[in-house]
Amino acid sequence: MYVHKRKTKAGVYYSFSYYDKDGKRIRLKKSQHPHFTSYDEALEWAKSQDAYRASMKAKAEQRLAWKNKYYEYNELFKKYEGYQKKQAPNSWRNNMLYLEHYVFPYFLETKKANNVNMCLILFE
Repeated sequence: MYVHKRKTKAGVYYSFSYYDKDGKRIRLKKSQHPHFTSYDEALEWAKSQDAYRASMKAKAEQRLAWKNKYYEYNELFKKYEGYQKKQAPNSWRNNMLYLEHYVFPYFLETKKANNVNMCLILFE
């Protein structure tokens, strides 16, 4: 995150910006960050926000690690998506979201069951 010192007639303030994954610059609004009186305070807050973003990114990557951890669940997921599109052309997205965000993480992360056949036994 970058800190920019801005001068106006009302005084000096600090603005913050960062680059997203596509390389686009995103500037935070004044309401999205606290008011700082010194550059050191603003820089410290920017570093804490960088650390927060890095931890959230690591958490998301860890949560999605199941796709390639055991068998090729990513391939299985794509095959099931094709099947769902044929069976329910108007409502396949809800089933896929439920499978990706609830079913697979529950059986693969919580229950540690990497065998697809065990999912029926562990289903409560």
